[in-house]
Amino acid sequence: RAVWDARIAPLGAANFGVDGDGTEHLLWRIQNSGLGTRFKPRLAALLIGINDIGAGFLPNDVVLGLTDCVRAIRSQSPETKVLILGVFPSAQRGDDGVRETIRAVNKGYAALADGQHVYFADIGGVFLERDGSIASSTMVDFLHLTAKGYGLYARELVPVVCAVLTK
Repeated sequence: RAVWDARIAPLGAANFGVDGDGTEHLLWRIQNSGLGTRFKPRLAALLIGINDIGAGFLPNDVVLGLTDCVRAIRSQSPETKVLILGVFPSAQRGDDGVRETIRAVNKGYAALADGQHVYFADIGGVFLERDGSIASSTMVDFLHLTAKGYGLYARELVPVVCAVLTK
């Protein structure tokens, strides 16, 4: 909360994230939120997919789910730019297979960017140690960010958001 209040909230941001959500949940919220009628944000930043991966969805299915979310945002609020954030790495070490799935998902996410209305940023590397592992001081369970992890997230995210908003 402290990182959000200090680094993200000053951008005029609102957090609509819900723990445990998959892309189908996000799509429902986009479609039923009043986006485009009750509110029209300049930017919607999307960080979603790890729960789909954890549920066993194939990379292409995760990408298709996010594709539907992006299309819904663009349809309901055409002036809103979309920033897709790459799925963060998880698992303490990178040799367990989940990182390969995350890389495949992020490759698909990157392909959705058009540089005009839809953008992609993969800032997940900031959470990795030199040997590719994740420190518990950054992600307490190698999935959920600690206060230190949120600080790193904000440090990387804010310049990306500001750059997209100036385009």
